[in-house]
Amino acid sequence: MKIIFFLFKMVPILGLVVYAGVNSAHNVNLNENLWSELSESQRLSHAVSFPSLAPLVQRIKPSVITVNTEYTTAISPSFNDFFSFLEPHSGPKSFKSAGVGSGFIINSEGIVVTNYHVIENASRIRIKASESTREYDVDILGTDPENDIALLQIKSKRSDWPVLPLGRSSTVNVGDFAIAIGNPLGLENSISFGPISAIGRRHVQPSGKRGLFDFIQINATINPGNSGGPLVNLAGEVIAINTAITASGQGIAFSIPIDQVKHILYQLKKYGKVIRAGIGIKAEMLSAEIANEIGVPVPYGILVREVFPNSPAAKIKLQPGDVIIEFHGKKLHDPYVMPAEANIAGAGASVPIKVYRNKKLYTFTITLKSLEEIQNVPGQRIIESLGIQIENYADNEIEGARIITIPPSSLAAMAGFEKFDIIYSLNDTTIRHTTAFHIVLRKAKSGQLLKFGVKRGNAYVLILMRKP
Repeated sequence: MKIIFFLFKMVPILGLVVYAGVNSAHNVNLNENLWSELSESQRLSHAVSFPSLAPLVQRIKPSVITVNTEYTTAISPSFNDFFSFLEPHSGPKSFKSAGVGSGFIINSEGIVVTNYHVIENASRIRIKASESTREYDVDILGTDPENDIALLQIKSKRSDWPVLPLGRSSTVNVGDFAIAIGNPLGLENSISFGPISAIGRRHVQPSGKRGLFDFIQINATINPGNSGGPLVNLAGEVIAINTAITASGQGIAFSIPIDQVKHILYQLKKYGKVIRAGIGIKAEMLSAEIANEIGVPVPYGILVREVFPNSPAAKIKLQPGDVIIEFHGKKLHDPYVMPAEANIAGAGASVPIKVYRNKKLYTFTITLKSLEEIQNVPGQRIIESLGIQIENYADNEIEGARIITIPPSSLAAMAGFEKFDIIYSLNDTTIRHTTAFHIVLRKAKSGQLLKFGVKRGNAYVLILMRKP
């Protein structure tokens, strides 16, 4: 102990000796004006006062709500075997859990926007308005798992709910400041503030989600519980919906641009889902090498590989080898643009399309169809809600709908389906062809438990999932 104390005492003494030695040896003039400093009066007059966000926050808060969810999970019978030793049939049949998220009111009648994943599989949903202790039940007007959006209706006779106006995310620039407000970690009415870090983050895919996202990256701090809450500009307009955070980095979060949401809200309210549109092709991005070979003078576009029979593309006589460079007025710089623009236009809409064929540029008008109407060959169907394509199947043993396309990130894949699975029953209804499958699935309500009878090779499998 004495040695440590001695060394500790010696360090500042040595430092003083060295400092004094340097000062003396070089004869430093401490009065030389090497830098400038502000006087007290100058410091006060030069200071820039940052405007308080309090008035804006007070205007926003009444329209932001807390979304409280309850979940009921069935307990495996094998778990209850433990309790049967104590008393037969005494084990719990299920257990409950809770979640919390955010949302905001867009209509004075009490229509609320939030993220789909905030309410996904919830057995009960209740909302609480800002600075209120009263909770309200809600009806689900519609959900869109692919865009992670849900539209709710507050069960209340009130018709004067405070609303948040929707802005235009197309006007957002990197460096603009924005406010995120919500319930991070259950802490109600918390705000964070920061600049927009980036726009057009199309290659970010939230865990367990399948969709065409076009995120705004934000610097405002986001935590679990913020999901579904608004990202607001300094005019008090919603420019995005706070949705995702990165597990590997701090201070990086993503929000869905409000322009991407606006075009689906009417569909959610009218149909309860989004009817996605397309033109009926398989295509890939045009590489610079292929562009040079086939004489396309622009460095972007998509190369048509296949045209589906009786599709919108077939009707305007698109051909394999055509290069689509522009769709609905947008240049196709990446594979996300055309599907997004088709969904914005909607099934039944007629849009312009520019195509290079044999070194000549053509302009067509194409009328879009819903993806479920577009069939590759007779007997095939695209089940967009599950992310699969099915075909009629029959052999000596079984008839049904066979899965022929199933992306790894699709809802069906996550539920346990595999390619070439044959679905022979759905909710105890025999499925003999794709049309029957489509009809039974369409009758099921969003959130309803679906029970699939599946033949996989020589085995028979039961798969359970909730309808999106």
